[in-house]
Amino acid sequence: MAVNQYVGSWTHEKSEGLDEFLKAMGVGSIKRKMATTVNPSFRVELDGNKLVIHQKLLMKAKRTVFEFDVERTDQNPLDGKDVQVTETMDGEHWNTKCSNGVTMTRSIVDGKLIVKQTFEGVTFQRTFVKAK
Repeated sequence: MAVNQYVGSWTHEKSEGLDEFLKAMGVGSIKRKMATTVNPSFRVELDGNKLVIHQKLLMKAKRTVFEFDVERTDQNPLDGKDVQVTETMDGEHWNTKCSNGVTMTRSIVDGKLIVKQTFEGVTFQRTFVKAK
């Protein structure tokens, strides 16, 4: 199963274009500045046919459990509003589509996890390395 390559703990290496992305989403300058200083980390686990993601963001911890191809409700971390989210696997790519117009594509390139998020034609990229 292609999703197995995503299982493990990941730490942030770098971000590109985050400020422009947040600006396109209407995020104010103070929140944008805070967001660009965050170095997120997360762990991905398989639990039967479900994926479990444990995230650490600032002072918060979040646990998300989902199945591919099943729509779920999640909270947008930028504004706290509920969004409908669907996760899919397309070959080696793990894709996310949100009802607020945000799309995300994850892929493994040279052992690193590349996460690209797009909103209204503006894309930012985060690179993660597998924790040892």
